[in-house]
Amino acid sequence: MLSDRPWHALGIGFLITVLGPALIALLFACVFGIPLALLVGAIYAALAPLAMAVSIYWSGQRVGRALMSDSEERPSLGSRLLWTAIAAVTFAIVALIPIAGGVVWLLAFVFGLGAVSTQMWLALSRQDAVAALQ
Repeated sequence: MLSDRPWHALGIGFLITVLGPALIALLFACVFGIPLALLVGAIYAALAPLAMAVSIYWSGQRVGRALMSDSEERPSLGSRLLWTAIAAVTFAIVALIPIAGGVVWLLAFVFGLGAVSTQMWLALSRQDAVAALQ
C-alpha cells in the first residue's frame, strides 16, 4: 500500500489523525454517544502502535531493497527482521532530535495509519468477509 500509493496513504492517515479525536470529542459531548466514543477511542488507540510498526517495517524493507538491489529473489526472514530492526533503531535515534524527530514520527504515524486503515477497509469490504459475517 505504501509503495503503490503513498499520497493516498498520507491523505487517509491525515484525515483519520485529525478527524478521529474530533469525532471522539463530539461523541463525548452527547450523552448517548459516550459508548460509541469509547469504542472509537479504543480502535484509535489500537491502531496507533500498529501504524508505527507498519511504517518502521516498510522503511526497513525499502532501505534493504535499495541497498541489496542486485538480488532479485525474495528476502529471507532473517533479512527482513534485520532491516526492520535497523529501521526501528534509526527511528529511535531520529526521535532524539528535538523538532525533526517529532516531525519524522508524526509523518511515520500518519503514513502507517493511512496504510493500515486502507488495508482494513479493503479486507472488510470484500464479499468473502461480508458473507462470513452473515
